[in-house]
Amino acid sequence: AYNNIGKIYEEQKDYEKAFKHYLLSAKEEESWACNKVGEYYRLGLIEKDMERAFYYYNRALDSNYRTRCYYTYYNLAKYFYSSGYGEIVLSKDIKLMLEYYEIASNNGILNATLELFYYYCDNYIKKRKENDKDKLLKYKEMIELHMDYNDDVKREVESKILKITNIKNINSFLRRDMKTFVYVNEKKSINSQAFEVVETYLKATLTVLPTYFARLISPDSTNVQEL
Repeated sequence: AYNNIGKIYEEQKDYEKAFKHYLLSAKEEESWACNKVGEYYRLGLIEKDMERAFYYYNRALDSNYRTRCYYTYYNLAKYFYSSGYGEIVLSKDIKLMLEYYEIASNNGILNATLELFYYYCDNYIKKRKENDKDKLLKYKEMIELHMDYNDDVKREVESKILKITNIKNINSFLRRDMKTFVYVNEKKSINSQAFEVVETYLKATLTVLPTYFARLISPDSTNVQEL
């Protein structure tokens, strides 16, 4: 009941009364309300206090798992463990960050899946490890299957993939044509006709990413693959 009243006040932008009702619910160890109180403290809607935000986020996790607010895992991972927080003497913890993002992602939190996708994209750009590639493709697929997937999310994902392939710098060329993938590396000599096909395709689709092109071939391949 406290949460429902709090939501009504929040819709009316009466954050003080909303906060009071969320706090009453949080005192009864209600996970969603604890997360909400943490949000109010983190965002400074009533008072900015990151230590209290951290406290209430963690209280939200103490709830029975059946009623746990899984968005709390995302909040802790993103706003605390991803970079640490000096004011509360909290160190950066990438292992815990990934663990919490994974829990949130597996419980339907799209933002957590996006963060995992971004993390492994950045890792792959730096290290070019197949394990990172496999994971970023896994999370890409999860994002595309999510009920909240939309054009805005699609553009974010495609923008990140473009960075991975260096397509804007024309270091490599990639073409999908129904059942055929063509990869062209600037260091290799290629058939001029094939080059013209890829070049024409890129000019026409430079800002449009084929949905699954990231799956096609490894970066050092120079073969044409029939699917």
